[in-house]
Amino acid sequence: MGILSKLFTSKQSTPADENEAKELEVAIHNLEQKLSENDKDAEVHKTLMITYNKALKVYVKCPAYRNKVDSLFEKIDELRNVIRRNI
Repeated sequence: MGILSKLFTSKQSTPADENEAKELEVAIHNLEQKLSENDKDAEVHKTLMITYNKALKVYVKCPAYRNKVDSLFEKIDELRNVIRRNI
């Protein structure tokens, strides 16, 4: 539990964190749309997984985005399932 408590009690968010969170949210939305158009595109899978992981780190720092962390983990699991089906 120590790791999780450190993760969720990180320092205060900065405006740069908030801006990065907004940018990542837009990027995730765009990539998810591309994925819905073609769920077999390996490049979109890779880019989306990387973006999800970046977003996790940033969202945890931003109180306004912290509530989206759980759904992000669910999306990561769903994406892994899609990738497995396509292999």
